[in-house]
Amino acid sequence: MLPLLTLCRSASSKALLLLTCFVLLTACSDAPNPTDPNPTPVVIRTSTTDLGLIDPTEQRAMTGETVSFQVLPNKGHHTVSVTGCDGELDGITFTVTVTEACTLTPRFRETVREDVADLFVEQTITEGDYTLTYHLYTPELEANKQYPLILAIHGTVEGASAAQGVENPHLVDDLGEDIGRPVATGWVQPHIRDAYPAYVLAPLVPTTFAPDEPWADAFLMRLFDRIIQTLIEVGQVDPDRIYVTGHSIGASQTWFAPAIVGGRFAALLPTSGVWIDPEN
Repeated sequence: MLPLLTLCRSASSKALLLLTCFVLLTACSDAPNPTDPNPTPVVIRTSTTDLGLIDPTEQRAMTGETVSFQVLPNKGHHTVSVTGCDGELDGITFTVTVTEACTLTPRFRETVREDVADLFVEQTITEGDYTLTYHLYTPELEANKQYPLILAIHGTVEGASAAQGVENPHLVDDLGEDIGRPVATGWVQPHIRDAYPAYVLAPLVPTTFAPDEPWADAFLMRLFDRIIQTLIEVGQVDPDRIYVTGHSIGASQTWFAPAIVGGRFAALLPTSGVWIDPEN
């Protein structure tokens, strides 16, 4: 800007050059231009339904502004769509750039859980004398596109059930006595996999609580990491969107995952777990 101002002061045709400088400086200004140069107040309303709601039910705003709403289905339901106002739904947040008065209409649907165990493919990996069985769900893939991966680690109930001969308890949502822990299968339910397609890696570790078993050891997490690295190399896994979740002792594994394979995971989601020392 300084050379331009100097030119304006030193030019002989000051009037013309000053006008030129003013136009150029105005065009180059960093000041933001309003979305609507003549904003007017409008009201954005929402329609009601018995299956969920949009919060707030009404917002007053000026045209050109951006406002957000929370789309909240009732328990046992999920959001199918939100129409009106030409906005965008991201998770539970619906964002609108206001252009005129309009009405948001949500569409909710009852969530019906499906048995998705058959969508997982059983595989094994061996390290020394130890062979790990794991199950992998692969989303419907599009060419030249990468997908997230979720490492889902089951808890002690599933491990003990496997040790007692129950087939693939980590893929069963109900193990009796109201025990249902869809740590892996929850991500593959239709309304989730359609909205958020991702690989789901579900290792199975039979648990007998013997002193020499590797469940509470860094050995297992490194073995999981070997599988992940292979999927990055031969599949369509996005290395920047790898997540780990677990329940009970699986949550404990989740807690210390970054200490074992630092930098691998973008986020952790442990439930009902405590810290265990990976070196003991």
